[in-house]
Order: sequence, then C-alpha cells, then structure tokens
Amino acid sequence: MKNSELLLEVLGETDERFVPELWQQRRRVRPLLKPVLGGLFAAAAIALIAGTQIYHAGREKPLGTVSGGQEKIRCTQELDTELDFGTMGFEGLMAYDISELDVPVPDVSGLSELPVYRSLAESGADMSGITVFLSEEDMKKAAQRAADLLGETITDTDTTAAEGGICRIDCLCSSKTVISVEGSGKTTVFFQGKELPEGYEFTYSGTDHEQAEKVLEYLCGEYGELTGLDDPVWYSYADRTFGGEEDRTYQAYEHSADPAEELLSFSLGGAEFAPDDEGRLMVIRYNDPLQSLEYIGHCSLISPEQAAQSLKAGEHQSSVPADFLKTGQIREEDIARTDMVYKISAGGQCLPYYRFYIELDADQFSMAQGLKNYGIFYVPAVEQ
Repeated sequence: MKNSELLLEVLGETDERFVPELWQQRRRVRPLLKPVLGGLFAAAAIALIAGTQIYHAGREKPLGTVSGGQEKIRCTQELDTELDFGTMGFEGLMAYDISELDVPVPDVSGLSELPVYRSLAESGADMSGITVFLSEEDMKKAAQRAADLLGETITDTDTTAAEGGICRIDCLCSSKTVISVEGSGKTTVFFQGKELPEGYEFTYSGTDHEQAEKVLEYLCGEYGELTGLDDPVWYSYADRTFGGEEDRTYQAYEHSADPAEELLSFSLGGAEFAPDDEGRLMVIRYNDPLQSLEYIGHCSLISPEQAAQSLKAGEHQSSVPADFLKTGQIREEDIARTDMVYKISAGGQCLPYYRFYIELDADQFSMAQGLKNYGIFYVPAVEQ
C-alpha cells in the first residue's frame, strides 16, 4: 500500500486538480492519525482529529481558557457523556506487550476537578463527521498563513460544502503542495515528498525509538511556528499490524503549566507527521482544540478505582464488540492500562474520560503468534 494514498482518504471526493496522478489508485489505507493515543475514533476508520493551531482572525485568547480575566466557575448543568463511535471498525491497538504503547499522557492525577467545555463546531447534516466552525474567509486566511510560513504560493482553491456552510477548503500550491483547512479548524499539509537531512530514519516500520525521537526533534523545530507548538512534547510509538509489523506514529503536543490545557492538546490537538514510502515528509496535520471550545465550568472527578468498578460493572462506552472479550465481560486481570483523555460527546460537550486498554480474546483474531489486541473502553471521569 502506498503512503501517498493517504491524501485521497483525507481529501475524499475533491477536485482532481488537487490530487494529481493518484485517482487511478483509490484504496483503503491505514489511518493517518491514531485516535487511541491522542484523541478520537475507531482504529479502522480514517477519521482525523489531532493537530495544533486553529487560526481564527481577530481572536487573541482561546475561548476555553479560564485565565485572562475569566472567572473559574462550577459546572451545574447536566452533561451529555454519550460518545459516538461511528460504524467503521472498532477502536483498538495491537502490540506484543502493552509497554510498546507507552506514551507521555499529561499527569492530572493530583487534581480533584477538571474543566468541561462546549464545542462550537456544528456537524453538517449531509456530511457525517464534518464540522463547521470557521468561516470560509477564516479558512482561507489559515491556508494563506500556512503557505506563507512554508514559502508556498497558492495557485488554486477548491471548496467543499455541507449544510452548515463551506466545511473545507483545499489550496493547491505552485510546488503541488496541498493545504487543506477544515471548518473545525484542523489543517493538513500534503507535500509531494519533502526530504529530511541526511541521517534521519523516518518510516512506519524499521525506525527505532531513538531514531524516531531524533526525527521528531527536527520536525518540531522546523515546523514549530506552523503548528503552533512553542514548547512541544514529542513522542512516538509503534503498534502492530496483524502480521506483527510495526506501524509507527509520530506526534507532538503543547506543554502547558495548566494540566487541563496540556491534556486537551494531547487528546484533541497537537501535531502529527507522516512519512511517504521513501522516508520523506508527506503530511503534517495540526490543530488547537481550545479555539473551538467554550468554557462551561469545572466538575469534580471520580477516582480511577471508581471508574474501574463502573467498567467491570458494564457501565462503559466502547466500539469493541462484547464477543471479543475473553469471558464476555471485563475482568480486573484484563485491564492492561488506564489513563485519561478529553473527548467530545455526541451532544457536543468536551469532558474528560478514563480510558482503559482491555486485552481481548486473541482467538477472535488472525494475528501473528504472541500478538495481543487491546480494545479501548471509556468511563466518564466527572461526577454526574
């Protein structure tokens, strides 16, 4: 499978001028962004959520911050915690051991409460999963900003409409680079293949952890202004294919003195970099989730132990079929890892969830010998 086909999966049915030579080879490819370890959706799906800098003209401070004059308040409204997983596959990762999936999730264990938000992005009724928040003019400004920082010249622009308005613009540059800005604020840059300096190993399979760290340090330094990562925390992990081959991901998020903002950047924002088949930079995707979130208030957290009890009692949410559990239910010994992430509920509220990695029944999958499949389960972290 060609990594360059990622462009087709992300852009979808857009103008052929923006995807030269690729339209003869449309096929299913791996997700560009791994939702399990940085934000969103089923591992078999192509939905993309991660990124870092939403450009919104005239806005000096993100809507979601409680600094800069905003008073911290208690959330008293009823929260909608239901998650929408879609219909494409289930959310899970494969590895020989859970330690292979270790990532630096921001530590909020010392907090007794976290803020919750309301998403201002509106779903387009005729385009499932597409959101509209920025105006068409704002999207064009975001694309122009990206082009200027990359030294590119935009030569043509295509738009995609949803019920809520223009939901995405795709800008073709003179070098054939494509800059795609979504109405939610997420931005993706597709290169024809940008060479890294000599000495960097940038691949999905075959790049070890130390080499990946070196690549990320370079990329975060080179594209820090573009992605809005002033103080990046970069990380790489490699889950596995069914045959046991590595499938490495390269990500970064913004460090913050505010643990909640850092957790938001890790969960829903940050940046991801993707290579092509020759080890060149092919894709950068980035977004700042705070720009489209409105602060509601702070909510008290339940403990990890309380969440685990709810999980084992069946009070959880997941896209994993119950048939894939070892005994049809979750046992203590099946819980391989627990952390916390922000997710946006089906009702458009953004709140923290405990995320559990559950070892599934290996006999249900045709995997390499010794490989384990970890399904992802969520329990709301806030008191109801």
